[in-house]
Amino acid sequence: MQVVDYFYNDQRWLKQINTPFPITPVGPTERTVADPEDLFYLDLNYDLANASLSAPAQRNGNISFMRWQVKGGNLQGYGFEYDFLDRLREAHFAEQVGSIQSTDNAFGTSYVYDLRGNITRLKRNGKYGSTVAVIDDLTYSYDTFNGNTNQLKNIRDDAPCPDNLVISSVPQRTETYRAAQAIRFLPGFTFSAIESGELVAKIGCAAPTYTKGYVDRSTNPVSSNRYDANGNLTYDVDKNFGFEYNHLNLPYRATYNADFEANTIFNQIEWLYDASGRKWQKQLKRLFLPFETKDYLGALEY
Repeated sequence: MQVVDYFYNDQRWLKQINTPFPITPVGPTERTVADPEDLFYLDLNYDLANASLSAPAQRNGNISFMRWQVKGGNLQGYGFEYDFLDRLREAHFAEQVGSIQSTDNAFGTSYVYDLRGNITRLKRNGKYGSTVAVIDDLTYSYDTFNGNTNQLKNIRDDAPCPDNLVISSVPQRTETYRAAQAIRFLPGFTFSAIESGELVAKIGCAAPTYTKGYVDRSTNPVSSNRYDANGNLTYDVDKNFGFEYNHLNLPYRATYNADFEANTIFNQIEWLYDASGRKWQKQLKRLFLPFETKDYLGALEY
């Protein structure tokens, strides 16, 4: 049986879940005797600094750094930095492999905000194999046409090449790369086959030409999110969804491929409410014909 133990500091803030495997304690409230049945360990620190995680001490309840470990795995951690309004500004990642601690900030993240508190920049690292690279460098733009608002207009990814996948020239006999539905070869894609018939491929881009996780705006006639007079999102440019609302500002229809491109297969979701706004039905449609319906009656769903 797995027993989960929780430990708190004098302020009754969560300090620790379970015990190290072993890990050298960094605070007097940490338990030092590990339970051999524990599968997970988490350590939260508030008023302690950690130089290896670039984490200054916090005195106001913010978490300065955290560490965790799954039994049999490496010790990992994040150190946090905040701005003068206590908004998260930097998250520094490190991993302990044996006696060596990584310094590549493999999964580090940084944030920038505007004066209203809206996030304007998010930069995120990622790791594939032994390669660490910037996988997201997102810039958030907000609508200023009708004065400064908090309505998100669009997101741009300036990562060096967010869809860049370089497969080693060493024959990949055991590796399998999967795509959700299809693999898209971008400009610059080249390949050559070796004698065994295996494929050695490299996808490269001199400049960002495609943004992973976002629609290709070069083919999308609508370049930004749209809102109605009440502030409801009526078109999501990233997901290519259009939304329609009733007089209660509740969405009653969502249409995929809402920009109505040629030869589009329209997928829709429709909701039915009563006069008080209680939801009674959800219906999925393809080519405007229903293929799945859910009815709601109090706590019942059928």
